[in-house]
Amino acid sequence: MRKTLLLLILCISSYFLYAQKTLKGTIKDAKTSQALAGGSVKLKSGKAGVVTDNSGVFKIQVSPGDELEISMVSYNPRSVVIADQSDLLINLEPGSSELTEIVFVGSRGAGRAKTETPVPVDVIKVNQAGLPTAGMDLTWPLGFCTDGI
Repeated sequence: MRKTLLLLILCISSYFLYAQKTLKGTIKDAKTSQALAGGSVKLKSGKAGVVTDNSGVFKIQVSPGDELEISMVSYNPRSVVIADQSDLLINLEPGSSELTEIVFVGSRGAGRAKTETPVPVDVIKVNQAGLPTAGMDLTWPLGFCTDGI
């Protein structure tokens, strides 16, 4: 009885060990068919995830029936259920939403002293940059015009 039970446990565990396989896939733009670098691919049921390389290719360990979540900035996310395939081609549709804010991050240059520029980074919203009161001189705090001072 013990030998039979041990054999049964061994068979079941070996089935689950060999059930996982490496899935290779490519992510492309649905309209232009160009490879998308930097796309995120992760398992919905687990913590495993990868990022596509410069040619849009990824490799991830999956089991049949797993669900992949694919996402990328400015593209609509997509979910794919894995069957028995070993290669996968995923076409992502461009999203209709636009990026709403651009943030430039910088620091003082080598020639600038702390006393001349008390704030090393200024935040300027793009929609305020075109206003008549906005000054684009980043050497003064808050971008105020300082003519005559």
